[in-house]
Amino acid sequence: MKFSFYLPTRIEYGMGIVSGLANEARILGIKRALIVTDKGIMTVGLDKAITEQLKRDKIEYEIYSEVGTNPPIENVIRGIDIYKEFRADGMIALGGGSSMDVAKSIGVVITNGGSIEEYEVGIKEIEKEIPPLITIPTTAGTGSEVTEDAVITDAERKLKMLISSFKICPALALVDPMLTKSMSPGLTAATGLDALSHSIEAYVSVRSEPFTNALAIHSIALIGKYIRKAVSNGDNLEARDKMMAGSLLAGVAQKAGCGAIHTIAHALSAHTNIHHGIACALLLPTVSGFNLSSCPDRYSDIAHALGKPITGSTEQDAFQAVSALKELLIDLKVPSLSKTGIEESMIPTIAESAANDRAGMRANPCKIERVGIEKILMNSYSLLDS
Repeated sequence: MKFSFYLPTRIEYGMGIVSGLANEARILGIKRALIVTDKGIMTVGLDKAITEQLKRDKIEYEIYSEVGTNPPIENVIRGIDIYKEFRADGMIALGGGSSMDVAKSIGVVITNGGSIEEYEVGIKEIEKEIPPLITIPTTAGTGSEVTEDAVITDAERKLKMLISSFKICPALALVDPMLTKSMSPGLTAATGLDALSHSIEAYVSVRSEPFTNALAIHSIALIGKYIRKAVSNGDNLEARDKMMAGSLLAGVAQKAGCGAIHTIAHALSAHTNIHHGIACALLLPTVSGFNLSSCPDRYSDIAHALGKPITGSTEQDAFQAVSALKELLIDLKVPSLSKTGIEESMIPTIAESAANDRAGMRANPCKIERVGIEKILMNSYSLLDS
């Protein structure tokens, strides 16, 4: 056995941990911070959890709150302009994965020059580290607070660009479960299922290793046990805590790579702007069913982590994983793909886009060609229709 594990981001976790932001910013040498966030965060007032500290400690800041869902290249370009105009020397990303991905991408261009399109994986290497970045997640979902990846939508090409390098890792992640209390039941479900898809894909990845396996399977167990509770009662702090921990573990486990779920979900979102978490959720049972025969022992473990009983047969237990995932989607009232406004006639085009994303499939436990992707999408289309 041979593997390498590296996590350059320091993690500070706990209820109320965000109260130490100003001191942490000072330690990192941030005197003029660009806060990258979205309008939803501003609407519920979560920005006050950090701006009041910065004012008190005389750290100047500028807020950039134009980040959208499935953020386009234009979000990055505008952020770069604001960073330069304000003469920022560091960033604070507050929100979900979109804010963090945009902040990472802004940082890439600030220190390396050019345009963000040049740094899509496989084109140009990122040579210089981004400015100091503190990530503060307000959803229990993407795990972007600790990853070396950023995903930005190229609307013209109708695809999601992957930017990936250890040089874009945040310097610090302040992970405070209290900040997730304002999430609606729908967003709690969508982001939680995104986290679950990260941990499941990491666990069955061909690049998995002991560290990521341990993190992934524990994440699956935490999310499987607490997601229903978090969705049904957002004030349940134990459930919020366990979901945030599960999301964080899944984010670190992503170092093993994601597979078909995220590859197809990225194509879905690029073509339709469906929420990334919902796209991943709707693919969980169907992709798992497709992958099952390649690693039944792994899916057996997943079934047990999701609370299914041990039958004694690896194959039978593996099939229980698919059943457990479908039951979870039904319990959380996830809409079927057919109810999201996506036309069935779009499936071949979406499948073609996903099939062209070869890098995204490299970690999947089995090879899936365009025909297989189209079949997965067709099976997902009415999976939850009664």
